[in-house]
Amino acid sequence: MKKIFRPCILLALVLILPISASGYIPSAHFIIKMMLEGNGAIDHVMVEQTAIIFDEDSGGEALRVPGVLYLKLPDGYRLDMTLPYEKKTSIYSKGEIFTIVDGEIVSRGPDRRALFKDFLIRHSVNRIMGLLRSKHVNIERTGLGRFGGKVSYIIGAGETETEFPQLWIEKDSFLPLRFVSKEKREGSIVTVEVRYLDYRHIDDKFRYPSTIEFYADDKLTLRYQTEKVMINTSMPDNVFDMKKLIIK
Repeated sequence: MKKIFRPCILLALVLILPISASGYIPSAHFIIKMMLEGNGAIDHVMVEQTAIIFDEDSGGEALRVPGVLYLKLPDGYRLDMTLPYEKKTSIYSKGEIFTIVDGEIVSRGPDRRALFKDFLIRHSVNRIMGLLRSKHVNIERTGLGRFGGKVSYIIGAGETETEFPQLWIEKDSFLPLRFVSKEKREGSIVTVEVRYLDYRHIDDKFRYPSTIEFYADDKLTLRYQTEKVMINTSMPDNVFDMKKLIIK
């Protein structure tokens, strides 16, 4: 009886284990930890980019704006944009994003478009987990799906559950691919999405997307086209000093 029983068990294991192993999905905490590991040697990032703004009605290209993005780990952020008739700067200071136009503060508060940076530069797993919770992502829910032909972990939903806030991270590289959340705008709920596309290697230390796209209810509204990326270059401390930008 034992001689018959043992081969049966072995056969069952051979049939079952590959399926279980291929379908195993780690916890959100582990996925985020792996996503952030590639940032360990990075202190500063400077990105020269072009912002392409799309018309909400026609969907066509409306404006191209050159800009420079400064990132200082763990959460330093500044974006300079040279518009046709003015210079606009968004800068993170003491927990707030300030928007400054021609030396004058025009708005205070969170900038929804600055969210994309958080999945690229923050060190702390707990801070990312807290950010996901604040965007109503169910961190207890994980799944597998394909985006752009790449197998990805999904935090917050299953592959076909498009109605829930979620973060997609490529399974092999642990690079963020897309983030979907909900926002209240003018009395209605809008589905907003950020896509990280075509990563490039920077000095074999860092990978940064060649293109970052922003969508609202499946309509493309903004694209950041990366022109040049520099890491750990000397960056003056006053780059993140908001007072230097304000004309008194």
